[in-house]
Amino acid sequence: MKHYLLLSSLIALSASAQTPKEVLVSVTTSDELEYTEFTYNEFSKVLTRTYIEYSESLLCVDTHSYNDQQQLTSILTEQDLSYGLDFDNLMPACRVDYQYDERGNRIGRDNFNRRNGQLEQSAHIVYNYDDDNRLVSEEQFWAFDPEAPFFRIVYTYNEKGQRVSAEEYAQDWFEKDVYKFSGRLEYYYDDEGRLESSPYFYVTGRDEETGEDYVELMSTDQYYYNAAGDVVKHEVLSGSGKVTNREAYYYDENVGKDEVAYPFTPEYKIGQLELSKHKLNKEEVWGTNLNTGELAFSHSVTYTYEPNTVGIDKVQADASNLMVDYNAESGSLRLEGNADGASVRIVSASGQTLLSTATATGERNISTGVLAPGTYIAIVHKPGQGTVAQKFMVR
Repeated sequence: MKHYLLLSSLIALSASAQTPKEVLVSVTTSDELEYTEFTYNEFSKVLTRTYIEYSESLLCVDTHSYNDQQQLTSILTEQDLSYGLDFDNLMPACRVDYQYDERGNRIGRDNFNRRNGQLEQSAHIVYNYDDDNRLVSEEQFWAFDPEAPFFRIVYTYNEKGQRVSAEEYAQDWFEKDVYKFSGRLEYYYDDEGRLESSPYFYVTGRDEETGEDYVELMSTDQYYYNAAGDVVKHEVLSGSGKVTNREAYYYDENVGKDEVAYPFTPEYKIGQLELSKHKLNKEEVWGTNLNTGELAFSHSVTYTYEPNTVGIDKVQADASNLMVDYNAESGSLRLEGNADGASVRIVSASGQTLLSTATATGERNISTGVLAPGTYIAIVHKPGQGTVAQKFMVR
């Protein structure tokens, strides 16, 4: 799967029947080079993803759209194409659209990329399922040739329903009706049915006389679990068995992952949560040093959460005396208690951040006069005291 020209689908995660108690709101790296922020709609589905890569001056905002069944139908990526990190310069850079069948399976995907100042379709993917709703194959088409796919993937499963292989077939450059095996990803599980390793084999050439492929092991993904059933380490090994990349994961075992709203989409995933059971707090990343060829620590990743304010009137994270009230007459929020150093964020009912500020020492009133009539949520956070969320209405 390392050689896909298009993004492949991720393992689907079933939605929790109950409203999550928390939402993941931001992801930051210890080297302060990357920052990601999320907002959610009233169904705890990710609404926007804002990504900033400071070293590359890259600013992207992904806006997610859903149908009446809350199935993801589109992701529009807007970017500051001048690489100036300016939200006022955001322009459409690409878009992905999705289609579904009556069983809820995602059966199609269309890719659009910016060309000549507008978005034009570049590719299309078709997903095929068996009677058990298992993905059995996908076909990838260029937009200029919707009849013959340039790439095919065939999936197989064992008697337990676990995926055991994904074989890739690439279209021949000269014979469009001929597809040649190009690679294979295999899946191996431990005694408890957990994914343990995934070796990837790639065709590096063919014997001209026999027509047989030269298939080499390119890399292997290895997974390690703790007693709670969470992936605590993921390593990528080269064909020779040398570790080239490593991630270590740390969880809050008192909070299940279904109690948290995560931005699960086919384009973005958090850690290895599809193989874990609890709330992810931190990740540490190692990579191969290009100068020495040795594995070296790169950075850590911190995941920040807030109480899920969807469908509630008030949430207080702990027993602190920090309080917030809305005064409709003055059109302002009033902070009560020891609010020195607290930060305040006002979001719409759909989860979009409209105002974010840090209060100065002694400051207690925050004007909301710029807000249009509607329902909003004030989220006040003070390090060491917790978070308070208050729903209020502007008339």
